[in-house]
Amino acid sequence: MEGLNTSNIPQQKRRIVIVDDSPVSCDYWEDYFNEKFNHVIVETYLNPLKVIDNLNKDIFFLMIDWKMPSIDGKELLQIAKDKGVNSNKIIVISATPAHVLHENFKLGECLAVIEKGHESQERALHYILDAFMQKEQSRV
Repeated sequence: MEGLNTSNIPQQKRRIVIVDDSPVSCDYWEDYFNEKFNHVIVETYLNPLKVIDNLNKDIFFLMIDWKMPSIDGKELLQIAKDKGVNSNKIIVISATPAHVLHENFKLGECLAVIEKGHESQERALHYILDAFMQKEQSRV
């Protein structure tokens, strides 16, 4: 779902925001969250500039692609944190090798950085998401 009027979201629903210039990636993650978890509304943004006005502390979980046109994920990560998104609810994903991600994102800057397409990295991501969502869903 590209964009969303956030004033209409029921309080019990959790906003999941995916920002990635890949339609395939956005579709995959939208399906993943909608099929696996209750009480979520998934917003996807192919254009990172369109999400900026919708970033706020009410975001339950934010996934950002690092390499995107117009603005990179590192800059968007900082904007999100400045707008009140909890850094422990943000994961940065990228096709960039994991060691390069770890060199460019400081420990604690976000919940995790994950290399797309790397089997063990993607397994770790699913484990992180399952644990995060299970913990947070218990609070609904």
